[in-house]
Amino acid sequence: MATRGRKPKSVAAKKLAGNPGKRSLATLIGAPRAGDMLCPRSVEGNARAKGYWDMYLANAAPGHLTPMDAPLLARLCVALAYADEANEKIEATGMLVKAPHTGLPIQSPYMPVLNRQTEIARKLAAELALPPAQRDRVRPSIATMGHWHGMRRRCHTVDRPALKTCLRWAARVRSDEPHRGGQRPREFTAEERNQAEVLSGIGLPHRQIAVLLACDEKTLRKHLGEELTRGDAKATAKIAQSLFSKAMSGDTASMIFWMKVRAGWKERVVQEHTGAGGDGPVCVEVTAIDRPPVETREQWLTRRRRELDQNRRLLDAPAGTAD
Repeated sequence: MATRGRKPKSVAAKKLAGNPGKRSLATLIGAPRAGDMLCPRSVEGNARAKGYWDMYLANAAPGHLTPMDAPLLARLCVALAYADEANEKIEATGMLVKAPHTGLPIQSPYMPVLNRQTEIARKLAAELALPPAQRDRVRPSIATMGHWHGMRRRCHTVDRPALKTCLRWAARVRSDEPHRGGQRPREFTAEERNQAEVLSGIGLPHRQIAVLLACDEKTLRKHLGEELTRGDAKATAKIAQSLFSKAMSGDTASMIFWMKVRAGWKERVVQEHTGAGGDGPVCVEVTAIDRPPVETREQWLTRRRRELDQNRRLLDAPAGTAD
């Protein structure tokens, strides 16, 4: 069953292109092993197919074709060889030939062979990303070129001229290649970073700092989190230095605040109320409704049950009998 939309690219093609979509390349099946491409017997026995085989191996980029692609590449070379043979027959006999029984002109029997083998070769080449349209999609990125140069030192069995051709093709990629796939990450200038640090130091909320810098609040915390923290710390240090200087210079309020916050000092306020005649303090008896702190939970529950039972008995007793 055919799928809708554009044909999906393979993981190898995405890696060669530098993964422009920045999506995960994890698959259920691992990557095929690298190695030499062994030429099948069906290709070695056909001179035309062997010529196509050597041409593709000499001009394909390193890592583009793996040993697992050898059967498909062999079918592609054989299909192209058959198409060439059919084309030679057509050129020799013409596109129209006489029918053996009627003598009427009919299409050459080699024409369907040429069309069929050409179609097979086109599909196989598309699967292997060999036509120009597919090659443009899997053009390597700068990040993969270093891997290719390292591969050059390891591949001793690869033909030197062919490998040089592939590396020259990879070097065409310019370092100023435009960013493709996804939104480019926000880059803040040195002035914007300094501004974020100053605004955070004076106590401006992150939401308002993001508005002033024309970015999202999450982007602000992600890229300027260090500047925001540093701004808060610098402002706190300046205020603390100013407070300490005032306390050392003899400012009473600053000294009191410092002793309360840093030394743990507390102020104790005792209020005494006198009676109407002013003859001594008034004693106020406070009865705690809740459980006293000296009681445990079990003692408090026992006492409350006893009080509730006593109140229930007073309510159930006849009128005039209670003391």
